[in-house]
Amino acid sequence: MEITYIACGGFVIAAFITDIRSMRIPNILTISSILSGLIVHLIMGGLAGFSTAAIGFGAGFGLMMILYLLGAVGAGDVKIFGGIGAWTGALFTMQVMLYSILISGAIGFLILMWRREFVFRMRRSLGFFMFGQKYKRPVYDGKAENAGVIKINSAEASLRFPFMLAVLPGAILAYIQSFYY
Repeated sequence: MEITYIACGGFVIAAFITDIRSMRIPNILTISSILSGLIVHLIMGGLAGFSTAAIGFGAGFGLMMILYLLGAVGAGDVKIFGGIGAWTGALFTMQVMLYSILISGAIGFLILMWRREFVFRMRRSLGFFMFGQKYKRPVYDGKAENAGVIKINSAEASLRFPFMLAVLPGAILAYIQSFYY
């Protein structure tokens, strides 16, 4: 089923390009990735293939929906992970998700270091843990222009970047790990 990973890779690359350019992943791309993954698995594997694709879709969509509800990612990211799941199944999708979250943490750390905000944020975080100082929880504001990005809200500044910046290398790492280790 190598063809399913190649097709999924095409959708991930297309989502990467659109997310980098416009901070959005179009519905035509996300919905077509979901539907084509389900249909291909139905044709190639019958009901067993379709059920595998449906479970993969549910895993990708459902787990990313939690991050969406927390305001960490946009709706396009949720749907593209549903497409990744429909094409590749639940296990690979969760591997991509894990690598993507770890990579996005590294990207966020690098951005904080570049902006020289790391020391300030660490001092504030340590003050909370050590002295119980009150810290306002990040809240997703629901605005369309803030969709599809990882962000950390604070009174001083926000940290925003396209999540697909972490998903593409995460998918590559998951592919290497799945097939070569």
